[in-house]
This record gives sequence, C-alpha cells and structure tokens, in this order.
Amino acid sequence: MVSTVDVRLTSVDPSTASVDVTYVRTALDTSANEKVQALGQGDRQKGPHWQKTIETYLREQRNKTE
Repeated sequence: MVSTVDVRLTSVDPSTASVDVTYVRTALDTSANEKVQALGQGDRQKGPHWQKTIETYLREQRNKTE
C-alpha cells in the first residue's frame, strides 16, 4: 500500500490560514482494498487532529520570531 498526504496552507489574512489536507491511498494487490477503504473512512475524522497540530506548529513558529 502507498499513501500520500498533501497539506496546503493558504494565507487568508495576517492571522488566518485556510488548510486543505488530501489523502491518497492505493494498493497494488486487491486483497488490501478493505484496508485502504477503512483508512479512508478514518481519514475523514482527522480534521480536528490536523487543526490542533497545525495551530500548535504555527504558534511555535510565531513565538520564535517574537
């Protein structure tokens, strides 16, 4: 199985960013289809995790420059 995660941040204004997270999963063997689909279902629930992780990172970066 191969997975890629694409994370794109777009500045909305000086204190706000828009975030788009895209997962792509595939497998060469059809026996992995159920696993790929199950991971896809779980990925849909990860929005809060991504939000917390990105906000923490951006806050830490801002604190380094202050």
